[in-house]
Amino acid sequence: MILLQFLVELSQGKYDASSVKDKRQLARVASVVKECFFVVDQRTRDSDYVTCDKAVVIRRFVKEFLEVASKMTCEEREQLIIVQMDRNVKLMQSYQDVLEAGRSFVRLRQELNAESEMVRAEAARANAELQEAEAEGQAAVERGAPESPE
Repeated sequence: MILLQFLVELSQGKYDASSVKDKRQLARVASVVKECFFVVDQRTRDSDYVTCDKAVVIRRFVKEFLEVASKMTCEEREQLIIVQMDRNVKLMQSYQDVLEAGRSFVRLRQELNAESEMVRAEAARANAELQEAEAEGQAAVERGAPESPE
């Protein structure tokens, strides 16, 4: 939805896109620029949506990139914008993946620590019950009463 207006404008010949190849390439420029800013925005939040304010900013950057890209040759657009932005997007997505793996590790460690504490508490309770039962048995033997099986 963020790019819809740009795609319509490209299909109508705006941004000096005279050939089909130019239109497709400028659409790709718009797409990678949007994706780059979208990935950057997602890195700063844990949400899966873009706010209206962010969408306006992304549209403004896409428009500026399209205006610059429309003055470049096909080869320049490909190498200077599309390839570079694709690399940036992949790098940022890899960074996101590493961050998520780190968060998962921290959550797993916290869960394991909580489980360990529960096991320790249960072992301490069982040990206390055993010592109490042994003490009762010892007291019964000292009184001369037979031990009761429990």
